[in-house]
Amino acid sequence: MVKKINLHAVGNHDGYNFYIFDKSQADIVKLSKAFSDNLGLLLNLNQEYQTSSGRRVKKKINFNKIKDTHMSITKVGISSRIDIFFGNKRMFVAVHCSHAQRDKFNKFLEKEAKIVKSRRKNAKRLFISG
Repeated sequence: MVKKINLHAVGNHDGYNFYIFDKSQADIVKLSKAFSDNLGLLLNLNQEYQTSSGRRVKKKINFNKIKDTHMSITKVGISSRIDIFFGNKRMFVAVHCSHAQRDKFNKFLEKEAKIVKSRRKNAKRLFISG
């Protein structure tokens, strides 16, 4: 059985949806494919750099080490955008695109994600209205 993506929160506001996911390497790989398949946007999972000898090297990005960082994914000619904010253990993802594309992405999440309940007894719920 394939492990599902852990989804902690979901919401929407006018032209975008937002999600809070666990920040695991496996979940980011799955989300990268979903961004590409459903929104036409590619999250680069590799970092390219040039060594002192001039050789180009491609190395996998270890997203577990990225903290307090914002990453934006856009593509020329497409009006969609994804903003990812990496925290210590979770990531906040805002998807800015058409309503139809958001529905398509949400249908992917219905199949591939599970909603994780808060482990804290007195966890406060945050409601955001537009």
